[in-house]
Amino acid sequence: YLDNLDLVDRTVGEVRRELESRGLWESTVLIVTADHGYRPAEWAHMPGASPELRALAAKGESTTVPLIVKMAGPAQPLLENNPFPATLLKDMTIALLGGEIRDARGLAEWIAARRSGASLRSEHRK
Repeated sequence: YLDNLDLVDRTVGEVRRELESRGLWESTVLIVTADHGYRPAEWAHMPGASPELRALAAKGESTTVPLIVKMAGPAQPLLENNPFPATLLKDMTIALLGGEIRDARGLAEWIAARRSGASLRSEHRK
């Protein structure tokens, strides 16, 4: 588990360095997500887990899946603590590619405008 986190960290670093070397980092939108939330029960008991990671694991499992969006242009830090409906990921990507979403604030507004409708659609499919 920890090795996979390390691999993701190194891979994202390699992607960034490659984009920077080609002069593309500032014009690139990068989306990072996962297939599940934080599951410390999978690794917290293993040797090599640092005291910091064990303390984080003590807080318990997360049922939410991480979503990190690095927008094109200068850094625009924005933390959104509300759940993101994964059913919106495809539409969000299309909106980003089409220029409908241009900055972090626009992304937050786009998500907020669609959040309730997405959850209703996903419940309706069940």
